[in-house]
Amino acid sequence: MMKHKDTKLKRDKRDLRLPTGVCLFLSVIGMASAEIYKYQDEQGRWHFSDRAPTNDADIEVLDGAGKTTRGADQISTDIKTELEKKYNPHSAIDAATLAVVAIETSLGSGSGFFFSEDGYILTNKHVVRPSETDKWQELQDTVNDNEQQFKEARKALVRRSEDLAEMRAALKDYEQEIERKIGSGRRAAEAEYRILSARYEKYNKEYIEVKKDLDLKEREFKSAKSEFEMQSGAAAFARNFKIFLKDDSHLSARLVGVSRDHDLALLKLDGYKTPSIKPGSIGRLSQGMTVFAVGSPLGLKDSVTSGVVSRIHDDYVATDTKILPGNSGGPLLTDDGLVVGINTLRVSQSLGTEGFGLAIPINIVNEEFRKMRGN
Repeated sequence: MMKHKDTKLKRDKRDLRLPTGVCLFLSVIGMASAEIYKYQDEQGRWHFSDRAPTNDADIEVLDGAGKTTRGADQISTDIKTELEKKYNPHSAIDAATLAVVAIETSLGSGSGFFFSEDGYILTNKHVVRPSETDKWQELQDTVNDNEQQFKEARKALVRRSEDLAEMRAALKDYEQEIERKIGSGRRAAEAEYRILSARYEKYNKEYIEVKKDLDLKEREFKSAKSEFEMQSGAAAFARNFKIFLKDDSHLSARLVGVSRDHDLALLKLDGYKTPSIKPGSIGRLSQGMTVFAVGSPLGLKDSVTSGVVSRIHDDYVATDTKILPGNSGGPLLTDDGLVVGINTLRVSQSLGTEGFGLAIPINIVNEEFRKMRGN
C-alpha cells in the first residue's frame, strides 16, 4: 500500500509548479518613480523625503533619476523666453526641443509638444488614455492568465495535501502492523517503515515550501493587480496630466479632447506663454529625406534620434528613425525644425530596436487640432 501511494506522489509531483507569468506582470506594471523632496532644516542639515515638508524650508524636487525639478510656483509664465535664454539653441532642431514635453499618467509616460504659443499640446491618444490601447488589453490578458495559473497551482496543492493525508494514514496503519510482527520480520518491516517515513517527510517538506512560495507570490500578485486596477481606473478618467519641460520643471495640463478617428489628443497649459513648433508641409517630404524624432524614449527625457523617410502614405509617414516606448506623441521634424507628423508607433518583428516608426502626417494633425479646439 505504501509503495502505491509513493508512486502516486511521484506522478503528481509534476503538477506542483507556480504561475510562470507572475514576474512579468509584476514588472510590467511598475510605475514611474515618485518625486523626492530635498530640503534643509533650521540647522542646515539636508533631508530627502517622499513627503513635502510642512515648514517654510526651501525645497528642491528631484525626479526618479535624481535631477532637480521645479513646481509651478517656481516657473515664469513666459516659458518660451525663459527656456530660450537658458539653452540658447544653436540649430532648428535644438530650438524645437524647447517645445517638447514628457507627459506622465498613472500607467506610464509618453511625449507631446507645444503646437501654439498659448499652451496647446499635441500628443497621442494612447498616451493620455493608455487603458484603451491594445497593450493595456494584453496586460489585462496577462492578469487573467496569471489568475488561472494560480487556480491550477492551488488545485495541485490540494491534490498533494490529500495524498500526504493518505500517506500519513498508511504509515499509521503500518505502525500497527509492525507491532504484530516479531523477530527478523519485524526488523525488516521497521527498516522499510523508516524509508517510507523519510520519503513522506521529504514530500511533506516540499509541499510546505511550495505552498509558502505560492502564498507569497499570490499575495504579491493580488497587491499588484489591485494597484493595476486602481491605476487603470484613474487613467480612464484623468483630466489633468503632469508635464515635464526641457529643464525638468513640471506643470499640470488639462485634457481638451481626443480624436475619434486618429491616435491624437490635445492638452492645454493655461496661463503660460510657451515655445511652439511650427507645422511643415507633407508635400515637402520625399523618400530618403532626413527626419528627426524628439521625445522621452525608455524614460530618457529630451532625446533626439534621426533617420530617413522610408515611405509616405495618406495615413502615415514611415521612417527608420527609432520610435521607442516613450517617444509616442513626440514630433517628427524636418532638418529646419518643422513638424511633419506625430510619432505614434514602432513596427518590428522582434522586441529589439529594429523595424521602422510610423507618424501621423501633419495635414491630419492640423485638421484634428482644429476639431478638438472647436474651430
